[in-house]
Amino acid sequence: KKNLSSGDQTSFYESTSELNLFAVIDNPSTCQTTGVKKDFFELFPNCGLTFSVPQSIDFFHLILASGVTFEALFYLNAEEQDSDSITRSRYIVDSQTEGASGTMGKFLATVDTQSNTYTVGLGDYVVAYEEPIPTGEWIHLVATWSYDENEEKVVTKLILHGQVKQSADSSVRSEISPTEFFIGINNSHQGEFNGRIHRTRWFNRILSVEESENLTSCGASHCQSCSLRYQTECLNCESRFFLERNGVEGGRCQSCPQDCSTCRGSNPSDCSACLKDYQQIVGNLNPDMFGRCVRECPEGYYRSEGYCLDCHTTCASCLSGHTSTHCTGCKSAYRRLVDPSSSELIKCLSSRRCEENQFEIDDTSCALCDTSCSTCSSSGSNACESCPQGKILSINGEETTAGSCIDKCE
Repeated sequence: KKNLSSGDQTSFYESTSELNLFAVIDNPSTCQTTGVKKDFFELFPNCGLTFSVPQSIDFFHLILASGVTFEALFYLNAEEQDSDSITRSRYIVDSQTEGASGTMGKFLATVDTQSNTYTVGLGDYVVAYEEPIPTGEWIHLVATWSYDENEEKVVTKLILHGQVKQSADSSVRSEISPTEFFIGINNSHQGEFNGRIHRTRWFNRILSVEESENLTSCGASHCQSCSLRYQTECLNCESRFFLERNGVEGGRCQSCPQDCSTCRGSNPSDCSACLKDYQQIVGNLNPDMFGRCVRECPEGYYRSEGYCLDCHTTCASCLSGHTSTHCTGCKSAYRRLVDPSSSELIKCLSSRRCEENQFEIDDTSCALCDTSCSTCSSSGSNACESCPQGKILSINGEETTAGSCIDKCE
């Protein structure tokens, strides 16, 4: 390979398995800012790319000897349907074949957006395939030409995204000696390609369907899908991996935290879903714990359908709900309301003080007064300190203020 300035001519670079085609801008005065961009060609009207070919390369004899494979990766923009000037046949590659004996067989690869037809041909060996041609996404096209010795025919195949779509055979001998190639336009500088051409490649052998598919297979670990243009850049990752975007179109797949089945990042709080038998913390009790996957919900949370949810704000722990009556333990800032006969927790109170119809058991607990009392000093109907309206407090003795609530004095 060599660096080429505008105006240089180029030729095939021949190796044991691949014929690489290098292009220069045909009209640098109008295309120098819009033609070649990094590693793809962005085509605009009259900005086609041309390159010359040594006449010693005879495609027909290459087909006989080892077969030929052509590959193109391209992207079509949406057509301007209301424009009469749009040429529907878009040239990926065309060629010029003028020679001493006249016009010889040529090569072309086109897409026709009106008839939805892909066409590739070397001389008389042409194959076409009709299928809706998408816009706004990358298309991977492969064509192969091989010689069947038993049938004495040249077999042409058209492959899209690794799948053989059409094939044809011909027993005609075709002279194929193009002298110039054009990317993005035809040899009359028409049919400008409306989109981007990432690459065009020739191989001086037949690629299998698997090899054709591997031309766009992921070259990075743990990818479900990757960029057609940048095969080491993942677009989607396998389960338990997340995409770290650090490339042009995608990035690398990195491991999720060990308890996550899917995630957004490498931090334990970046889990999107958990492994089986794990619960995900989604409550707001502790922001540092949000999103983590755990086997058991920590204190302050309760388990519900695979998630750890916040207990009530008064609860230190709880079982199955988010109200104060679901608490199994209370935070130190709140008193416990217990059953006076069993000391079982009824709920956590919203303050450190016992409420009006309750009495203090100790510094941490309160209990309900008897239902006959408004306020009380302890449990039982004879420990009332005040009564509901319509009732009279009957004091138990001279040394106490507690008594029973009765309807009338005897």
